[in-house]
Amino acid sequence: MIAHIARKERMEMWRDGRFRVAAVALLLLLAVALLTGLTTSRGTARDHEAAQEAMRGFWVNQGAKNPHSAAHYGLWVFKPSLPLSFVDHGVDAYTGVTTWLEAHKQNEFTRRPAMDRPNVARFGEWTAAAVLQLLVPLLIVMLAFPAFAGERETGTLRQLAAIGVPMRTLMLGKAAGIASALAVVLVPATLLGVATLWLGAGGGRGADDLVRFALLMLTYLAYF
Repeated sequence: MIAHIARKERMEMWRDGRFRVAAVALLLLLAVALLTGLTTSRGTARDHEAAQEAMRGFWVNQGAKNPHSAAHYGLWVFKPSLPLSFVDHGVDAYTGVTTWLEAHKQNEFTRRPAMDRPNVARFGEWTAAAVLQLLVPLLIVMLAFPAFAGERETGTLRQLAAIGVPMRTLMLGKAAGIASALAVVLVPATLLGVATLWLGAGGGRGADDLVRFALLMLTYLAYF
């Protein structure tokens, strides 16, 4: 019975034009967010590498001197860009990405991008994580809300109860139908994320990063 209820729920959702429009719009927004995040992440990584190489050259070519004096001279070091930063930038904008490394003193990270942004930027950035954390749950609410409310408004919920359909069975069937409809969005979104991760590494991304990406997707699926 659960399978029949799920199939009926899935067919009703697919016939609803709002679901198709929302699914296509969500996939397009996620694709734009992933590509934008990939471009930003690769640009940041190039900037950090160039700055790190310049500082390394400055350190090596500073001339002969006492090692203790050289340690006090110090140099700038930069936090590396993580492989999955194209999905979520994390807190780098608020904690900083560079620090002055010197002897006998531990300096805080500086150059926080959030300091140069208006307060409204604290509401979030346009990233793939924002799409997954905000827009997908809204789509789920939009799809799941009429599952029981619609049956109650049309009077069919009381009829189902009268013919002996357990509410638990009805709930599980509707949940399965909604989940299968969401798979139309989430499965392509996952494949798109894997392709973006592979593209960002030039085809050379190791299995370790793919495992992290899989764990990230499983966490989002549990959240959904």
